[in-house]
Amino acid sequence: MNVKEALDYLLEKFTLERYIYLGSTIISTLALFFLVGYNFYKGADIVNIISLFGPSGVIAYSGSRILKMWNDCITLITKVVENGN
Repeated sequence: MNVKEALDYLLEKFTLERYIYLGSTIISTLALFFLVGYNFYKGADIVNIISLFGPSGVIAYSGSRILKMWNDCITLITKVVENGN
């Protein structure tokens, strides 16, 4: 397996996961912007401030999973390159 085949394999393997994380990150970011705007418009109380933790947590989790996925990809590619295949 050469580097191009390894990349193609990894991109194919993680296609659904990438789209799920991308979608959840986009939805969470939009929700976060909406809640921030709502807090400025209505004035912030404790319930509105606590509501910001949901979308920001999903963004952080999605980001960490994407970084783990690419770390796994780089690890595999490094092994392929080191083996000289």
